[in-house]
Amino acid sequence: MAHTPYLLAPTIQVFTSAVSGVYTLPEGVLYIEVEMVGGGGGGAGSGTTGYLSGGVGGDTIFGTSLLTASGGAGGSGGAASGGAGGLASVVSSPNVLQLAALVGGNGQGSSYQGAATNTQGGQGGSSVFGGNGGGGYANYAATSGSSNTGGGGGGGGSSTIGVYGGSGGGAGGYVHVIITLPLAYYHYTVGGSGNHGVGGTSGADGGDGGSGIVIVREYYQ
Repeated sequence: MAHTPYLLAPTIQVFTSAVSGVYTLPEGVLYIEVEMVGGGGGGAGSGTTGYLSGGVGGDTIFGTSLLTASGGAGGSGGAASGGAGGLASVVSSPNVLQLAALVGGNGQGSSYQGAATNTQGGQGGSSVFGGNGGGGYANYAATSGSSNTGGGGGGGGSSTIGVYGGSGGGAGGYVHVIITLPLAYYHYTVGGSGNHGVGGTSGADGGDGGSGIVIVREYYQ
């Protein structure tokens, strides 16, 4: 009777800092599973004038250009749609099994109150990991995307008549693959947060985007 090989429990390495580094394959690993998300875009500031857009989230990259989860776009102030979600790409290879390559969620567009107070800012886009920031409302501040989720930041609101709310930032793209014959090492970059847009006259700041993440699960026999 043939013996079925016993598979050991996988080990996991998680990279969360918005920096570049080198992943080194542990001894005895048969294959790896990589899951990652780009940084979320920042939410825009609100105001009658002088408001600023949110910053773009950073790209999360694994294997130089093998896997890319792009950062979400920042939200815009004024009459504008929300920031677009980041793209995702996987370079075709016989050793890479693509499980998912998904675009991040778009941020919510801005709103305007011409005859009433309490303008609502747009919500940030949600990534596969959720984590989107909420839009500000009246005197309540917009919230930032959660760290290491790639969620977009919320747009600024206002309690003043005649103010444009800020739109929300887009979420980072998402990549999930299995690499069947992994190399000894891979260069990686974790996407940083998109900065919030500063509020203008009678407005408020948006929220920062959430930073990205790389998760590597290592499987042994």
